[in-house]
Amino acid sequence: MVAATGFFGLGAFIGVERNWLRFRITQLALSTRAAGSMLPRRLVALLTEGTRPERNTIRVNGTAWQFRHANIQDHLSTAAHTNLLRRRADAGDGPAARQLAGLLREQGNLDEAIAVVRRRADAGDVSAAGQLAELLREQGNLDELRRRADAGDGPAAWQLAWLLREQGNLDELRRPLTSTNR
Repeated sequence: MVAATGFFGLGAFIGVERNWLRFRITQLALSTRAAGSMLPRRLVALLTEGTRPERNTIRVNGTAWQFRHANIQDHLSTAAHTNLLRRRADAGDGPAARQLAGLLREQGNLDEAIAVVRRRADAGDVSAAGQLAELLREQGNLDELRRRADAGDGPAAWQLAWLLREQGNLDELRRPLTSTNR
């Protein structure tokens, strides 16, 4: 009886410890530099610190840890989504690059959004070229729009015309439409 109790007790201990060990290995893998440091190394200490009454930023709900503030939750989910899109865009995924550019634009990072889409547009992605032209117009970048329009980029010619019209520059407005014939 004592041996059976010890055997089952050891089995239960190993079962519980196996989950803890799996958690720690996963946490360490995600906190390394190779994984992009997605989690802090001392995750449990961070979570425990957040539950202290003077901090009150994290609550424990059953076995789950939850951030109390929606702003923190939104920031973390947006950052994770941005990082995922950035990795996919860097791997050559065109739709991910266009989605990343849109997200960066919403965040107010217009320069980075343009850089992301410019790489795809220069590689011949027609959708990215259209999105790039819109972003350049939004930025007010007449020089690059003019250069792209002169090179035969139709979306850039239209966005250039739109920007010139917005600025009230009617004399130059006639130039891109007649020179590129778009």
